[in-house]
Amino acid sequence: MNKLLLSAVVCLIAVQSGTAAPGLKELRAADAAALELALPLPARPAPAAPADAQLLQRFDLVRNQLRSLKAGGDAALYEMRRLESEAFRISASGAPHLSFQSDMLRLSSDLPRRAQEARNAYYAVVNLLPFARKDRELGLRAAEIDSAAASLAALEHAARRLEGAVAVARPEAIGFAALGRAREISRQAEEVCDQGRELRAETAELVKKTRP
Repeated sequence: MNKLLLSAVVCLIAVQSGTAAPGLKELRAADAAALELALPLPARPAPAAPADAQLLQRFDLVRNQLRSLKAGGDAALYEMRRLESEAFRISASGAPHLSFQSDMLRLSSDLPRRAQEARNAYYAVVNLLPFARKDRELGLRAAEIDSAAASLAALEHAARRLEGAVAVARPEAIGFAALGRAREISRQAEEVCDQGRELRAETAELVKKTRP
C-alpha cells in the first residue's frame, strides 16, 4: 500500500513539474534540428577568375581592327563634308575647282575598301563571340569595339548631303561627271552602312555577353 501511494506521488510531482517524457512530435522536431546542424552549409560560388592574357589578346586584336575601320570611316566622313562645302562654294561662285573631280574619284575608290573592312570586322567579331564572358576588362574592350562599329552610320547621310550639294551646282562649273560620281558615292556609302549595321548587331551582342 505504501509503495503504491509513493508511486502515485512521484507521478503527480513529475506532471506538475513539467518533466513528463517528450512526445513523438517533440522527438521529431529535435531530430530535424540535429540533422540541420549536422548538414554542411552550401558553399558560396567562387568568383570568376579574371580573363587570361591570351583571351585579352584576342579581344585586343579585334579592337585594333575596329580602330582601323573607324579611322578609315572618319577620314571618308571628313572628306565628304569637305567636298560638300566645296560644292556649295563652286555653286555660289560659279568658278570651277581644279581638284574637285579628282577628289571625288579618290573618295569613290576608297569606299569599297571600307565596305570590305567592315565585312572582315563582322567575321572577326562573330569568331570572337564564343570566347566572350562576363569580365570587366573584356567589357571595356567590347564597348570600344561597339562604339567603333557605330561610327560608320554617319557615312550614308553625309554622302546624301554631298550628292545634294553637287546637284545644285552648274555642270559647267563643277564638272559634267560630278553628279554621276556623287550618286555613285552615295550608293557606296549605303553599302558601307549596310555592312556596318550587320557588324553592329554582333558588336552589341559582344557587349551584352561581356558586361559584368
